[in-house]
Amino acid sequence: MATVARLERAIPTIVDVANRAGVSKATASRVLAGSRDRVSDGLAARVLEAAAALRYVPNRNARALARSESDTIGLIVHDVSDPYFSEIARGVLAAASAEDRLVVICNTYRDPAAEARYIAELRAQRVSAVLLAGSAYVDDDARETLRRQLELTIAAGAKVVVMAPHGIGRAVLPDNRGGGELAARHLAQLGHRHVAIAAGPANLATIQNRLGGFLMVWRHAGLPEPFVTYTTFDRAGGREAVRTIPSHVPATTAMFALNDLMAIGAMRELADTGRAAGADLSIVGFDDIPAAGDMTPGLTTVRLPMEELGRRAFAALGEDPDGDADVIPCEFVVRGTTHAVVATG
Repeated sequence: MATVARLERAIPTIVDVANRAGVSKATASRVLAGSRDRVSDGLAARVLEAAAALRYVPNRNARALARSESDTIGLIVHDVSDPYFSEIARGVLAAASAEDRLVVICNTYRDPAAEARYIAELRAQRVSAVLLAGSAYVDDDARETLRRQLELTIAAGAKVVVMAPHGIGRAVLPDNRGGGELAARHLAQLGHRHVAIAAGPANLATIQNRLGGFLMVWRHAGLPEPFVTYTTFDRAGGREAVRTIPSHVPATTAMFALNDLMAIGAMRELADTGRAAGADLSIVGFDDIPAAGDMTPGLTTVRLPMEELGRRAFAALGEDPDGDADVIPCEFVVRGTTHAVVATG
């Protein structure tokens, strides 16, 4: 206990800073909070020098109690190990660091109940904002539970920015539907007619939008209905999708995977069975994660600037909460996993 007490006394406080600078506690607090109201440049310099000498770090919990909120931001993602979410987190963290904001990352593992619980817990911690990077769920109960938690968070005074179509809060959205359209046009122009789609979990709005964009273009062109398989949103899901093709649509010449991890899994499955992406089965991914260009051959994919999405979501915290949604455009990147074919009936 004596050791703990000595450690606690060793941590400098705002009073220590004020005493060293020869100013009042109120003056030191104003300067360290970024306010120069009624404080001369000379006094402010003394306070900052004292804080640096003492290695003073503001107590965020005390600040939160004093202001009824903190300057902490909660970022909720489905899976931080997924490059899609890690790139978004990178953008948020970079933007937050430039403004000396603390970001707490919550990982839901694609569990809608966990997502709602984290929102409630962040609200209890009096965070100043919640950034929700997870996709909206198609399930009505999950969607309503999440919406209620977001409404309570906004009512408590926190800002909310969503990166999926939740219908509440400020929205910064990837153009998932437009990206699906780009993939369909590319495969159609190469002469593909029989296509499989590795679609990921059916309960995510992201899946519905990417798939919907592809199907709209494909059907408008009068091409045969694609074979759609719903799998896990990872490499294993891509492998599984490739295995199901022969028994369902033997004439398949191309696959559209609704994220790059599934596309990479599909490429691995082809390689393990003596086939090659592009030469034996054209593959298109979605997201353009950092590994996509490093594959052999390089993965043809829809590029979504995930890091920029994170930065824009952070910037939206300072904008009109009732403003129109920002839509982040996609672009198509052609590499080596798609080849032209001769159209057949």
